[in-house]
Amino acid sequence: MFKKLTPLKYSVHANLRLLPITDYGFARSELIAPIVIDEIADVAREYPIVFPKGGKLPVVLMGVNKDNNAYVGVDGQWLATYIPAHIRHYPLALANVSDQAAKGKVDAKNESRLLVLVDEESAVLSEGEGQPLFTRDGKLAHASQQLVGLMEQVQNRVGITQLMVQAINEAGLLMERSIRIKHEGEAERNVEGVCLIDEDALNKLDDLAFNKLRKSGALPLVYASLLSWANLRHGPIGKPQLVPELAVEDEVIRFN
Repeated sequence: MFKKLTPLKYSVHANLRLLPITDYGFARSELIAPIVIDEIADVAREYPIVFPKGGKLPVVLMGVNKDNNAYVGVDGQWLATYIPAHIRHYPLALANVSDQAAKGKVDAKNESRLLVLVDEESAVLSEGEGQPLFTRDGKLAHASQQLVGLMEQVQNRVGITQLMVQAINEAGLLMERSIRIKHEGEAERNVEGVCLIDEDALNKLDDLAFNKLRKSGALPLVYASLLSWANLRHGPIGKPQLVPELAVEDEVIRFN
């Protein structure tokens, strides 16, 4: 999605302006998007929620074919009501860097701060039209402030979301699965390296383990993930097939 990320600086990017995003073609190659707990209720209605093997955050699955985000239409429109924050803060991004390293010094300490980056090659940036990224006195303008504010909100919830995923994993509920999807007239496609909530394992938790999971605050994420799997069949990923049927065979999810 990002082509050329570089630190956002007034001395370099004073003339850049942000255009309204009407074409999400920049996200066409994105097959997953990390999410935080605040997004769960919205994404569960429209996206399948999975857990990458070894990952610390849940993600939404947006496609199964390489470089083909099923939620980006042929005309560039986003084919869902809710757009994950990971997509919405484009063309800006945040990076954790040490204060000293950000100043180009080699004696970097462990203290870190968030650095705002911009994709200089983004098609939603212009030097002629759109909202300015900076004010005339070198401060972030309203458009960039909104994107930075969104990224900071997400960053503030990353830690608590990671703890929820950790609690789910410690409860033994994350099971690696291979997802096999086949549309009529097309070759079967496999999605590897993802974990799903094991509903049988959830139902077998004793009272002590279940209450521990409940106190961690992770239950909304557990149930949202389970419910979200209907979106694999009914959402854009399953739309190419006229009459999709979802079957489970030997712990494998397959479109027949």
